[in-house]
Amino acid sequence: MTVSLAFLLALSPQVDHRALHPQDAPVYVAVPRIQGYLDAYHETAVARVFAEPEIQALAAGIKTVAGEDIAAGFEEATSFAWRDAQSLLVGLKGISISLSSVADMDWGMALQEGEIPADFDQFEFRMVVDFVDSNLAARAYDRIHGALVNATGVVATYVDVEDVRGAVRQTHFSVREGGPEQDPPGESREALVLFVQGSRLAMFSPQSWRRGWEPHPEVLTQAASPLGEPKGLVVVEAELKEGLWDQSSDLTQALMPLAEGILGPYFTMLGRGGVWRVELHEGLYHVDGHFASGRQPGVFGVTALEGEPFDLTHPEAAVAFAASFDGEALEEVLRAEGLINDQSAGAQAFFAQLGDRVIVSVPKNLSVMAAPGVHLAIPLKDPVKASEALEAWMEALGQDAPEGFRLTTKAYRKQNLYTLETPRGNSESEAMPAMLGGLLGNLTMMFKPTIVVAGNRLLVTLSATHAKRAVRALAKTKGIPANPLAGGQWPQGSLEVSHADWIQVVAGLYGAVKGLVSMATPSLSGDETQSDQAPSRESLLRNLPEASSFSQHFAPARRWKTRVSSGILYHSESSFGPELSLFGIGGLGGLVGFSSDD
Repeated sequence: MTVSLAFLLALSPQVDHRALHPQDAPVYVAVPRIQGYLDAYHETAVARVFAEPEIQALAAGIKTVAGEDIAAGFEEATSFAWRDAQSLLVGLKGISISLSSVADMDWGMALQEGEIPADFDQFEFRMVVDFVDSNLAARAYDRIHGALVNATGVVATYVDVEDVRGAVRQTHFSVREGGPEQDPPGESREALVLFVQGSRLAMFSPQSWRRGWEPHPEVLTQAASPLGEPKGLVVVEAELKEGLWDQSSDLTQALMPLAEGILGPYFTMLGRGGVWRVELHEGLYHVDGHFASGRQPGVFGVTALEGEPFDLTHPEAAVAFAASFDGEALEEVLRAEGLINDQSAGAQAFFAQLGDRVIVSVPKNLSVMAAPGVHLAIPLKDPVKASEALEAWMEALGQDAPEGFRLTTKAYRKQNLYTLETPRGNSESEAMPAMLGGLLGNLTMMFKPTIVVAGNRLLVTLSATHAKRAVRALAKTKGIPANPLAGGQWPQGSLEVSHADWIQVVAGLYGAVKGLVSMATPSLSGDETQSDQAPSRESLLRNLPEASSFSQHFAPARRWKTRVSSGILYHSESSFGPELSLFGIGGLGGLVGFSSDD
């Protein structure tokens, strides 16, 4: 599978377009139901996540804390579902997991030592699993119960009771203090309560059990879901006093913005305080959460917005979705349908799930955001102020540009186009090692990054030609379409909404790179051949804006997608997101259609 196709399929583009009606879609790819994932692909996207080295390191830390034998028992309990997916996961209606801190936490991270010290007594844990019938719930209870009973160091107390809710089976599990190696065994400490009643299975920490077993009603209220009766749906709700990563090491906090940008919900779920919910719809991850402005009423991604600013995060992890498919077989189908052509310019793939099928379409360029060459389209809070700030920054860069680089400013339809160029054979590339200098020369001849403020967007392209096309397209359409979420109005029938503040990721990386360059600049003065360039570099660094300037002018990107009778409507305010990758830019070159003329 080529790098280009991998990025197109795994990182679905954020472009303005209207997806085709199913009968008119170019190609369909059948998606097996969740019980068939194991047979078709040998593992689910979730299983792949748990196979990652970072997750294995986390598991090693848990083993260190809990003891090898006890941890092995829990591994058995949590892995049976993936091995028995045909009979168990197909009957899943919903899972609610709630984790809350009842006291301040002292988290430390030392993954290189395989340890994550934490006081687990400070947590309340509650997991509720709803099955389609009581037989599946009872079977799950027996499997988890058996795995825990057989774990060394775990003491089980059976309790079968009858109450107003019907027959209830309970088992209280305790863990021996000091671990299984202690002789004589230490005192037992209650650790987990396993509970089944009808088609509902639940596990609780002792603190949560004493507070009552009912989960948050808004989490499991099926009637509020626009999908009707959800199947194969996993809901995880975590409620913490503080974000876990905010209390970890300084290094972790420094790497957090980059990790969020690359891994999406796996880190955003843990990296922000407040309340978060993760949903899994038959292989497709969704994450939503609420910032400090408070919780909004809503269930399963539908949130009331009347009178409130839109403050909901719901980024899609399309990578996990794409990982559930046979990429090579999918590529073969797309090529057979003529949808993938390595020489085509601007070809982009779009995923849309409809029932048990996935529509894969290559949309036409219906808007400036879908135009080939517009790699970033960042919404601006105040276009006038942003233009003034951009003009000042570009003026400073133009005065102190390093030797071999040239910043040109050209007026086009009352807009300034700022283009960074490197003349052929500049001295900097010639002074570099042959391989690196040749690579830099080829890249600079191919790319001429251009920035322009058009409408209420900052557009970034790889050539001035593409920037001019975007400006003309905006003039023809009389600006960007109005935001459907403006004023708190939720589009009828909408289901999925996203809010991605990727500019914070860019600002973090920008600050890190600027800091590294600042540290490296003084060393240049020791070399006589480069001493004349050092003052220019230092002056350039002084005139560069601070990382905080990004958040002053750039607004987060928001998207929504809704299903209607005629198909799927998809809107994006910005094409800025993880689909632009420095590592994949070379592979994408043949698809986006670069142009080096002005």
